[in-house]
Amino acid sequence: MARLVKIQPGVYGQIADIFKGEPLFRAILGKIQTDLNIILSTYFTHYQSNRAAGSPRCFYFERSYSLDSHSLRFRQLRFVVRDADPSMLEVIWVVVVA
Repeated sequence: MARLVKIQPGVYGQIADIFKGEPLFRAILGKIQTDLNIILSTYFTHYQSNRAAGSPRCFYFERSYSLDSHSLRFRQLRFVVRDADPSMLEVIWVVVVA
């Protein structure tokens, strides 16, 4: 069963900073929104085992995004997701892993 995904406004600012100046920013943002609203929402139980140390109400959701369709440039992001509310997943932070 899919859950509602709420993305905190600050996360969009973090994503904009991470991909600042990338020509494919709009395409990457669309992919991120799809990943969070469809993949995370539908398959969240698969990712819930990635619990954040010291924070039992949060887990990590990691995805990689291509920066250039003609090379191996990519950026791997780790989204911190709070699942304290049983009806909703809340994306509260994002960091660059690679």
